[in-house]
Amino acid sequence: MARRKIIQIDHIDLLKQDAADIIQVCLTQQQIAVLKALLVTAYWQTRWINLQMTKDELEAYVADIEYRLDGGDCSTMTIDFRENPLDYCEVQYSTDGGATWVTMFRKDNCASPSSTDIDITQLQNDITTNNTNITNYAGDITNVAPGWQYENIFDDRSLCFIIYRYVNAVCDIEIEQDRKNNQELRDQNDWLNDVADVFSATVVGVITATAGTMTIPAVVIGAITWASVQIFEAGLDYLLSYEAKWLTDIESRKEVMCWMYNKMRGDTPQFDKWQHSLDDYTPTTYAAEVIAGVVAIWNSNLDVYVNYMMLFNDLDSIKETLPECECPQPVIINQLNGLNDEKYGTEFTSPTDKSFANPGDTFSIAPGVYMPIADKYNSIANPIGGQACNVRVVLPHNVLVRTIKVEWTIYRPSGSIWGGDKNAAIWVGEPGVDGVFVGGRAGPTGSDYVDTEVTTVTAIDTLFVTTPRTHVYIHNSTDREDGYARISWIHIECVPYAG
Repeated sequence: MARRKIIQIDHIDLLKQDAADIIQVCLTQQQIAVLKALLVTAYWQTRWINLQMTKDELEAYVADIEYRLDGGDCSTMTIDFRENPLDYCEVQYSTDGGATWVTMFRKDNCASPSSTDIDITQLQNDITTNNTNITNYAGDITNVAPGWQYENIFDDRSLCFIIYRYVNAVCDIEIEQDRKNNQELRDQNDWLNDVADVFSATVVGVITATAGTMTIPAVVIGAITWASVQIFEAGLDYLLSYEAKWLTDIESRKEVMCWMYNKMRGDTPQFDKWQHSLDDYTPTTYAAEVIAGVVAIWNSNLDVYVNYMMLFNDLDSIKETLPECECPQPVIINQLNGLNDEKYGTEFTSPTDKSFANPGDTFSIAPGVYMPIADKYNSIANPIGGQACNVRVVLPHNVLVRTIKVEWTIYRPSGSIWGGDKNAAIWVGEPGVDGVFVGGRAGPTGSDYVDTEVTTVTAIDTLFVTTPRTHVYIHNSTDREDGYARISWIHIECVPYAG
């Protein structure tokens, strides 16, 4: 009888392999059956050399292998897959959240991208540029695009200008991708080319024609093109439930753009507001619903946001020459009514560190603290004594204020011996710059009371402000540090400016 060779496993050699590195392999049921049949002998100590496990440890070790071959729990293993962005014929996997990628296999009958389609060196530079931009961004867009620091109404013009082109570009890119996807198998190489073409035509081309003196940083064009690859699958998956034709509706595009703009105007456009600007949007048309869904996907991508804002940083140098925003502006602002039903949430109001008060009184810095549950602003300790609360309200563009109503409260505990506090004020415009004091109030005398009053400033008072302003400033305070001052309702009525 012929002698058979016995397979033995060297435990010392096995220990040289990484026991913590979990990988995934693709096997058929038949192939797994073969491995399980061979695994039976691994339970025997006689089939091992240099064994450093007890019999019980060995049995547990081999049983775990068999359990995994049976499809046991791999909940601790997270595996990501992708096409190599530099060679889409190559499929890669990562077990560390994308920090490193390992090649699994190459696709059959697949040709790597040629230099006529995409320059590999340039793409690598774009990736590096994007990563650098995100590092330098560090949570504040003004770190990489200081031109977006909010200063005045012209910054809102810039914001309107770029959001309009952003929404159009997003829709056009998705339409192009959907159209070609219906004709042929699409890949990231095609997507990169589409994005570059649309941004060159829809965004840069329009900017060059409108604002020819503005510098367009070409290096950022490459970075934003690369950044958009991350949205490649998400956009297509979303459109599977709809038809791309709805993205062509110009009026619905404008509706989405104006909502996004009105949620962000009046302040530095940071990422948190950008990505959540459509969260509470209620579309009026089916097309607007589809468009908002696509734009929201793009809005959630930090890389796209950072590079897009950097692309238009130089807009700050020509913002005063840009056209007026065509978005309709509300003429009534009703804030802090306790119902949280304001048209644009509480985006119009915010604390301010502007130093102001009544004319003749000592100005102080005392930004109010917004209390979401109560839907009102509360005071903080006033640097000059007592408690104070300063609030700023963003006004619509190109309007005149005609009526202002403010509900404010002061609490003066027992022991107060002075008369009512007279340091409560309403300014149209920025105090100390272009602001006009239009009204205020004086609390009652005495102590140990809570006094709430609605002050109404009518057109007679506001007629002194004959040109549009960008904000209304409101101040309330009390002379006692153990008291408080609150602002609990703001109602502002405006009329279009015809001058």
